[in-house]
Amino acid sequence: ADWLRILRRLGLQTTIDSETFVTCARRVQRAHSEALAGQGGRTPDEVCKVALELTQYLVEHFARLHSTALCDAVADIAFVPVELPPVVEEDNSRRVAERQRKLELRRF
Repeated sequence: ADWLRILRRLGLQTTIDSETFVTCARRVQRAHSEALAGQGGRTPDEVCKVALELTQYLVEHFARLHSTALCDAVADIAFVPVELPPVVEEDNSRRVAERQRKLELRRF
């Protein structure tokens, strides 16, 4: 707890407002696009973990963050991690291929 006080005195931001949340959501969306393109130095799964933390922050602080402006701002930003089930492709009743589960980001 002492180290938190020290970090706060040094300017560590311990809470975020709606504007900062929207900025973070945009960064997550951009980082995911870069990761899918093999850029940015992170894998899509790593970005999805960050997206999960951001989404959890929204849920935990929804009463404080919620506003029409926030909902309008994040409506078109893909920052919510979604795990898609495996896809099975069949040809004449036999399994041809099964793609693994994957994580991707969806709009709020």
